[in-house]
Amino acid sequence: MKKALALVLISIIVSAFIFSVSAKEFDLANVTEVYRNTFDNGSALNDFSQFGGKWKVNSGRLYLTSGTNNHSFIIYKGDDKLTSLSNYIIDVDMYNVRSQAGVIVRSDLNHITSGSNGFAGYFAFISFSGTKGAIGIADRNGGWAGNLKVSNDVTAPGMNLHLRVILFENNINYIVSDLTTKKVLWEHTEVNSEYTSGSFGFRMSSMIYGGMINLWSTSFDNLVVSEFVKDEPEEKEDICESDIFFSDNASRIISLAAIAQMLGAEVEYDVVSGVVTAKFPAEDFNTPIRYKDLMKSILSSRFEN
Repeated sequence: MKKALALVLISIIVSAFIFSVSAKEFDLANVTEVYRNTFDNGSALNDFSQFGGKWKVNSGRLYLTSGTNNHSFIIYKGDDKLTSLSNYIIDVDMYNVRSQAGVIVRSDLNHITSGSNGFAGYFAFISFSGTKGAIGIADRNGGWAGNLKVSNDVTAPGMNLHLRVILFENNINYIVSDLTTKKVLWEHTEVNSEYTSGSFGFRMSSMIYGGMINLWSTSFDNLVVSEFVKDEPEEKEDICESDIFFSDNASRIISLAAIAQMLGAEVEYDVVSGVVTAKFPAEDFNTPIRYKDLMKSILSSRFEN
């Protein structure tokens, strides 16, 4: 019974060390810029492929100038590392909102087709009426798989907006802001695991809706793509102190103290209270093998009756 109690106490302590080392915190500051495009001239589109229409750079902005489908989209196909990003952020300015237009993310280039919905990924956009934010999804067969979320009326035709899409694991966070005032107009996080990585781009309707049309009217500028930086495995843990209560004969207490000392701890034993205090320096818990050694020692013959 006492032997089992000792094992449980040590296991709890070891588990606490392991969890504290592996715990991760979602941090928007932990990103690095990997791509920027200010659409200064025609060469800005060299790494993009166009589908269902013609896109052009004019006066430092990106426009859809004509459409052969109801919707046209343009996808980045340059650096392979950028076309297979998983966790990243898209920031872009959208000017003179008219009809449906927005940002494509996590586009699966292996399933791109030329149809209106052939981008095979997620679409964070402004609605046909120019008044709502929405997140939609296209399937891998060139079909529209539906809207994942649609807001109430939050924008208006003619507005200039800043769109931000944050992709982290299965989370799709979409933020629509007023470009002039910086006020957040709508924010929503959708959880979806259909696409876990992929490229980015833009999509616009080329149809007239309510007397409004995007062609040569709505434009994009100041595209920035930032990737979440992968944390390096932590090699050191903060100094921690743990009191191990073990009321048994002296030989077992001495064995327990010997284990802690073997791992580089400073050990103090109070004969009266029967408490062993082990102080573990950070540098002595910097590799998983330490935990394995500890468990092997606990299960060794020195604890046998």
